[in-house]
Amino acid sequence: MYYDSRDKHRWDNQNVFDYAIEEATRLNTIKVEAKTTIAVAAKTATDIAIKLKKKGHPITEIAEITNLQVEEITSCNLRKLHV
Repeated sequence: MYYDSRDKHRWDNQNVFDYAIEEATRLNTIKVEAKTTIAVAAKTATDIAIKLKKKGHPITEIAEITNLQVEEITSCNLRKLHV
């Protein structure tokens, strides 16, 4: 079958465009998954901090264990404990 160069050029361009769309979609999926993982880790650290605070652990120790800032522990504890 005979294809002229215009057809080949058009198909090549369409393939480049399709690949760009697929790659952008893949990268966006990875970005969303990373954000979700970070959010879950932050919530987990906050939950652990709250439990340790309720058990009477010093805030500096909680900060060291959870890698949260002292201010974050203080504010999240107050917010969560009074809900």
